[in-house]
Amino acid sequence: MYKKSVFYISANLSSNASGGRLLSETNLKILEACTGIDIEVFSVGRGETEFNNIQSTTSTFSTGIANLNLFSGGLNRRAVNVIVNEIAKKQPVLLYLDTSLFGYLAFIVKKNFPSIKIITFFHNVEIDFKRQCYGGLKRLVYAPAIISDWVNEKLAISHSDTLVALHATDSNRLQRLYGRAADFIHPVCIADAKPACHYINSQVNLQPGYLLFVGSAFPPNIQALEFLCEHVMPFVDIPLVVIGANLETYTHKFGSKNVCIIGTVSDLEPYYRNAKLVVTPIFAGAGMKVKVAEALMHGRSVIGSRFSFIGYENAIAHGVCIIAETASEYINKIKGFTSSPDADSVAEKLFLEEFSVAAGINRMTEIVGGLNIGLLE
Repeated sequence: MYKKSVFYISANLSSNASGGRLLSETNLKILEACTGIDIEVFSVGRGETEFNNIQSTTSTFSTGIANLNLFSGGLNRRAVNVIVNEIAKKQPVLLYLDTSLFGYLAFIVKKNFPSIKIITFFHNVEIDFKRQCYGGLKRLVYAPAIISDWVNEKLAISHSDTLVALHATDSNRLQRLYGRAADFIHPVCIADAKPACHYINSQVNLQPGYLLFVGSAFPPNIQALEFLCEHVMPFVDIPLVVIGANLETYTHKFGSKNVCIIGTVSDLEPYYRNAKLVVTPIFAGAGMKVKVAEALMHGRSVIGSRFSFIGYENAIAHGVCIIAETASEYINKIKGFTSSPDADSVAEKLFLEEFSVAAGINRMTEIVGGLNIGLLE
């Protein structure tokens, strides 16, 4: 009997630990779970992975040349040819593109293999993110990248059978920019937590009941830490614990009497479980903030900017995501916050209903089932 196959192509699987990589890995597992077949995975990037590795552009110069030829997401002509040759040999029924930056690939596949169905997943609206990253004179320098991203996003929208966005805000933005909204909303999903161990490295002297900030050494996270350390923490008497990849390099800048910079840890779980409250004053970036879903999974309420809660509107309505924009609002809401088992239970329940792997499998089953390609039979 002919065995149907699915190709999953991502630019996030070889990246350093990040919310984007976690989301891509989880969506891959969800796709495997709902189809019940082994997925053929292609990782576009510079690092080695357990998957089929497609070498991305290797330097700023080669990336610029690729952009001038309207390739984005690390792809170039050679990488596209490798993937297309594999498609020609194995004839998958479904191509899952894990970024809208692979629009040129979607165009080539539809041109040569029109029967193959294509799902494109939008981690964010890429053209908006690129404009946000490169303002002023940088926008001129990076004009080829911005133009290439716009072209690829437009091609992805034109040549995909199904568009999937993280949240309604991005879907509405796609409608305004390109004339087509997402067909499905599929928010951040993360694997359920293992049983709480309540263990924190004994070298770190932490008492339960602190504020917690989680994030890698990414510019919007550094901006958030500057805001907290300069404008909030001097005026509250509860300590702040900071964890995340490579943030230990900022100890000299942000560490103080009531700010403990730990940085990279092997397990986030005990830090969440021993926290009183999570703070996310994120004002820039894109997509959904995985750290908010992680906090809800561990039964923790979050105080953060409205921007950091995009996609978490139901959690706002239930009072476990608490909006603060100014320093005084953070100070007052931190001081006025009281932990309660009821709020913890609400947070965990919302996580299970909306952001767990089980919830993701239900949504992905609907997405794939709508293509009528027999994968769910």
